[in-house]
Amino acid sequence: MAFNSSPTLRTDKSIQPSPRWMAIVFAFSILAIGLGTAFIALALRPALQPAAGVSAEPVSSLIPPWIFWAVWLVIYPAQGIALWYIWRLRTATNIRGAVGWFTVAFVENLCFWLTSSLLITAVIDTIGLVLAYIVAWVFRRYSTVATLWLLPWLVWMPITTIFKWWVVATSM
Repeated sequence: MAFNSSPTLRTDKSIQPSPRWMAIVFAFSILAIGLGTAFIALALRPALQPAAGVSAEPVSSLIPPWIFWAVWLVIYPAQGIALWYIWRLRTATNIRGAVGWFTVAFVENLCFWLTSSLLITAVIDTIGLVLAYIVAWVFRRYSTVATLWLLPWLVWMPITTIFKWWVVATSM
């Protein structure tokens, strides 16, 4: 009997069989929820009172809004595929923590649509940045591939957070 000093790795037997088309379902579901929330918030925006703090107008004058839309068109499906990789492990291990952290971070990311204040948006993004890295750390404990699918989110969050705080600092 040979001594195996390497850590125990998951085998295909520990992964719940899940057809690849389920990855597409997860990707489009997250995309639909994310963009659906954005469309609803934009439709209701005139009815919302402007929040206190710095207005979001300086951002749209520096960066065209379509860039934010394009970035999230990549991030949302990638998040869905990452979640699918975790979901496949549901019979082999307890995934409630990973799914819970993802849900908290996802809902928190949707909250920035609820304000027109850049200051509040910058605070929301800062919290989202921390949550994104917590989700990546938790996902990494389950699946390296799932964590790799989070890379667009992990790259974007520091960029947008720094940019928004820069605009807040220069417009006060």
